[in-house]
Amino acid sequence: MLETIRKNVAGIFAKVLIALLVLSFAVWGVADVITGVGRSVVASIGGNDIGSEEFRQEYQQQLDTMSRQFGRRLTPTQARAFGLENRVLETMIGARAVDNHAKELDLSITSKAVEDSVRKDPIFQGADGQFDPQRLQGILYRVGATEEYFLNSRRQDTVREQLTSSMLENVTVPKVLSDLIRTYRGEERVIEYFSIDPVKSLKIGEPAETDLRKTYDDNKAQFMNPETRQVEVLMITAKDATKKLSFSDQALKDEYEKRKDSYSVPERRKVLQLSLKDKATAEKALAEIKSGNSFEEVAKANGASATDIDLGTVTKSQLIDPKIRDAAFALVKDKVSDVVVGRFSPVLLKVTEVQEGKVPSFEEVKDRLRDRLAELEAPGEIRKLQDQVEDNRLAGKSLQEIANLLGITYKNVSNVERNGNGSDGKPAFKFGGSQNIISTAYGSSVGVENEIVELEDGGCAWVRVLKVNKSTQKPYDTVTDGVKKLWAENQTKSEVSKLSKSLVEKIKAGTPFAEVAKTAGSEVKTSPAFKRNDSLPDVTAAGVRRAFTLKKGEAASTVSTDGKTRVVFLVKDIKAAKAGKKEDEERLDEEILGQLRTDTIAQYVGALRKRMGVELNQQLIDQTVGITPRGY
Repeated sequence: MLETIRKNVAGIFAKVLIALLVLSFAVWGVADVITGVGRSVVASIGGNDIGSEEFRQEYQQQLDTMSRQFGRRLTPTQARAFGLENRVLETMIGARAVDNHAKELDLSITSKAVEDSVRKDPIFQGADGQFDPQRLQGILYRVGATEEYFLNSRRQDTVREQLTSSMLENVTVPKVLSDLIRTYRGEERVIEYFSIDPVKSLKIGEPAETDLRKTYDDNKAQFMNPETRQVEVLMITAKDATKKLSFSDQALKDEYEKRKDSYSVPERRKVLQLSLKDKATAEKALAEIKSGNSFEEVAKANGASATDIDLGTVTKSQLIDPKIRDAAFALVKDKVSDVVVGRFSPVLLKVTEVQEGKVPSFEEVKDRLRDRLAELEAPGEIRKLQDQVEDNRLAGKSLQEIANLLGITYKNVSNVERNGNGSDGKPAFKFGGSQNIISTAYGSSVGVENEIVELEDGGCAWVRVLKVNKSTQKPYDTVTDGVKKLWAENQTKSEVSKLSKSLVEKIKAGTPFAEVAKTAGSEVKTSPAFKRNDSLPDVTAAGVRRAFTLKKGEAASTVSTDGKTRVVFLVKDIKAAKAGKKEDEERLDEEILGQLRTDTIAQYVGALRKRMGVELNQQLIDQTVGITPRGY
């Protein structure tokens, strides 16, 4: 949410800073030491602390965004694999470093200055170039932010902009650099090419027995029975945990009273809002409405369209300004309010539709309440069961005995392959996180006590390897068809490679390209003009790159896109970069400028980090993001 607002409203230098803080830490890193910060502090730079709750909110927001992109909920372990927690933490530490420096320099901004900057921001101005409070409210509504939150964020960004503007505004793009990059990127090639047809151009005979034997001996790794393992797994799944939870009707009723509003359907109203520049103008507009003019007519006379005044059908909580919110939901349908002085301007309100709210009965939501409580209590129940499992393991009980004692899931699977399949060729474990179990099993030895494995539903598992069935060589007589096929593939590739070299040599010697193509059983094609980063349907990216190393009239070959043959090509034409459109040149300059600013910010934040020192509480970070510490 914060990033969305900043993309819409921050000044150029503040936006550059926010966007590049993560990049700067990619250069300089994060952690210096791991001790010395408070119990509720996940990180600190120069004494400026980042609390666990603040970090959790930012992390959760980014995790939600990433999960939506993947189309499924990511586990903390998966998020860590993508570096999410470090990315969030690095951004927050970088911002704190700049804030510290601003404080050292006694940089600050008054509330009035912040509000004035909002009024002057073109993002919030209407067609007349004047501040339009409805545009601001629309943006805040879309990102779900309050005015207070927005103004505080704006204040921080403005102070950072003050600090970084003088640094970044002196960064310019050298013309010689932009010209070189433009020339490099804009140069084009046109090639003639053909694919060697192995069937028409080659004659691959039948292999001798010695050839097949040699192919088998040289490629024994391709003719192996895979290693399999017998694995027993004790699991505490979320389902195991919730089965053990029960809730009295009184507990469910208490939860109902606490969460009644969240299950309720709130009243919704279609609200029209006309924002005026001052109270006198608003009073005049109200008088015109009272004299018989419609709300819409008066709005149009004051420069507001039907779209401008329509806030849509909203709940009370969706209206940000408390005065406007209370007035709108106190109005009788089709009546116009008195002048309401909002935070940014006086307004007139009209409600054209009222959808009554509904509070469901306890019985209607009883099952949902039980599921909700079970979801909340499941992590605690999982930890409780985890402790009981460990106590029983220490007492010498087997995993199967523990499963029977505690009523949790146990599986004993023979012949599990490294890819997770069982002897039937189907996945041996069919639940989220099963790959972690397979990885643990294949990273372990027989009888070894392994670390706890996380499951995607928040549960955990204990994995023990009971037996290893080592990979065995398939006898030659059982794989002769596969060996013969591999020999033919290898022979074809070898002959195609030799042929492509001889064809390129013929072209270099002056044989016409079309004539050479005929000997390869193919016809010549001509590509469109392409740049270095363009792709061609019949030529690989490596082939495109190779074309840009050749002069006009020179030839070479590259592997085909399907990997089965080779493509021979000749550079037919070289076209110098064309003069680009003004907007394209400006876009390139902006790209280069962004990279130069990245370097500047990286050096600046890196220097602050080195001087101020960074402290991390890794144990609290793990706890905040939901990672189970090793050994627990």
